[in-house]
Parts: sequence; structure tokens; C-alpha cells
Amino acid sequence: MSVCTLSGDSGRYRLAGPMNALTAKRVLASGLGILAPEATVVIDLSAVTVADSAGLAVLLVWLGKARDRRCVLTFQGLPEQLLAIARVCGVAEALPIGAG
Repeated sequence: MSVCTLSGDSGRYRLAGPMNALTAKRVLASGLGILAPEATVVIDLSAVTVADSAGLAVLLVWLGKARDRRCVLTFQGLPEQLLAIARVCGVAEALPIGAG
């Protein structure tokens, strides 16, 4: 099984590897751990190698938890595959995508 890793600190993180049904549970838990109350967090997804709807679900859960915690969460480098799934699901506009 391939592994998706979340690394970084000081509010800037990088997600690398497959973000799919096989890795979603672990990635979800890792991301929840970095969403500190009232923090500003940027997650770079440019090193995500493959993504599916489970990966999109992870991003949406992170967004909900970030709002609950008044944490500002921004995504950078979203893979086109993930953006396409978000468009089909009608949630692309809800993703806070920053320049990067």
C-alpha cells in the first residue's frame, strides 16, 4: 500500500503521495491535528500523485473542522484530477485555493 504523508510546520504543510480511499483515514487524522484554533494553515497538494472522491472528502472535512476552530485554511497546488472531481460534485467553489 502506498502512503500519503503530511509534513511541515509553522502553518505551512505539504501533502505527498496518493490521496484516495486507501489513505484517506490516515490523511484525515493527520490533517485534523494541524488545524489549531485561530491558526492560519496552508496545505500544498502539488505532490499528491493520485486523488479520488475520498481525497476530496478529506479536504471538505478539514474545511468544516477549520471553520469550527476559526482556523483559516488554504489549499495550494491542487491536482487537476482533484479539481475535476470537485467540479463534478459541485463543490469546487467551496475550496479555498491560494496562489502558490
